[in-house]
Amino acid sequence: MTGARSWATALFVNSNGARFVDQTSGVSAHSNGVDTWGEILTDSSTPYFANDAQIDGPGVYAAAYDTAFKVRWAANSFANCRGTASATAGGLALNNGVLFYAPSYNVGKPATQLPFASGVFAFSAATGATLAYHASSPYSRMSADDARVFLIENQNTLVALAQSDLHVVGSAPIGNGRRPVAWSNFGSQRHGGKSRHRERSDSRRDRLRRG
Repeated sequence: MTGARSWATALFVNSNGARFVDQTSGVSAHSNGVDTWGEILTDSSTPYFANDAQIDGPGVYAAAYDTAFKVRWAANSFANCRGTASATAGGLALNNGVLFYAPSYNVGKPATQLPFASGVFAFSAATGATLAYHASSPYSRMSADDARVFLIENQNTLVALAQSDLHVVGSAPIGNGRRPVAWSNFGSQRHGGKSRHRERSDSRRDRLRRG
């Protein structure tokens, strides 16, 4: 994967190396060299990106950078030799001061032991501290609203996770001609011991299971 984002006065590119490119002149102001590939997100003060594979450059990780392209923090960092590991699938989402990262880890050598498992991680966008973890096999990029993150897991299940602690607030099977899912039915405020929206989502899942 490669990425590019407009940020401040620069274009932030992550494709066979990450670099800040001046939007007016096209001149590369800062670069980390070669062999980083992955998704980019930015807020008003910080660019974030994930390196999806170790080739000839650095290993896999998610990181935040400053305006001089110095690392503010890096998380889930792993490097060994060429082709040792990759972190595909979920990419990044950002909301309410939290960076969500959903790697599906693969190893290129049978003897490789990664110090972390596939799933969804929540990191403090300011410090990189791990706030929550949800074990899964991510299969898609993520999206987020103000309270949840959404992704496909295990190739066949659309999942909504609470941003507060990454517990599952809704899920639905996908594929095989199933109808689209209305995500507004998942994880709303509880009422009388069970969410009215959750009741509707339960009914929708029942209908989906019947075809």
